[in-house]
Amino acid sequence: MAKKADETAQPGDDPGETLSLEDELAETERQARKAMPVPFRLIDDALRFVMVALLAVLIGTVAVNVVGRFIFHNSLATSDELSRFLFIWVIFLGAALAHLHGEHIAVDLVVTRLPRAFKRPVIVLQELLIGVVLVALLVSAQRVMSLSLGDSPLLGVPLIWVNASVPVCAIVMLMVTAYRMAGAFRKTNPREMS
Repeated sequence: MAKKADETAQPGDDPGETLSLEDELAETERQARKAMPVPFRLIDDALRFVMVALLAVLIGTVAVNVVGRFIFHNSLATSDELSRFLFIWVIFLGAALAHLHGEHIAVDLVVTRLPRAFKRPVIVLQELLIGVVLVALLVSAQRVMSLSLGDSPLLGVPLIWVNASVPVCAIVMLMVTAYRMAGAFRKTNPREMS
C-alpha cells in the first residue's frame, strides 16, 4: 500500500521538498550577502530596517483609516497624506534595495549568448548607461527639491523630506553601479553583488 502511495506522489507533494527549496533559497541569500562588501551589507541592513518600519506604519495608518471610515463613519484627514508619503519612500528604498541585489528586470538574452571576451565590455557599457540615467535622475531630483520648498497641507511636513527619497535612491544605486563597474575593470565578477 505504501508503494502505491509513493507511485502517485507528485513533485511538491512532500512538505520536505518545499522546506528544502526554502532552505536552498535562504542559503543562496546568505551567500549573496557574504559576497557583498561590508559597506553594502550595512546599507542592505539599513534599507531593510527602514523599509519594514515604514511599511508597518503605512499598514497601521491605512488600517486605522479603514476602521475609522467603516465602523465610526469618520476617518483621519491626515492618513491619506501620510500613507502617500510613506508609500513614496517605500517605493524608492525598495528600488535601491532591488538594485543592490540585482533583482530589477533585465533582458540578458544578448549578453548570455555573447562569447566570453565580449561579455565584460557589454556589462561595463550596461552599467555605464545605468550610471548616466541615475545621474540624470539625481540632477532632476535636485531640481524638483529646489522647487518644492513648501509644506504639505495637512501634516505640515516639508515637501523636501518627501522628495528626498529620489536622491537617496539614486545615490545608493550609483554606489552599487560604480562598484560593479570597478569589478568589471578589475576583471572580477561584475555581478558579484547580484
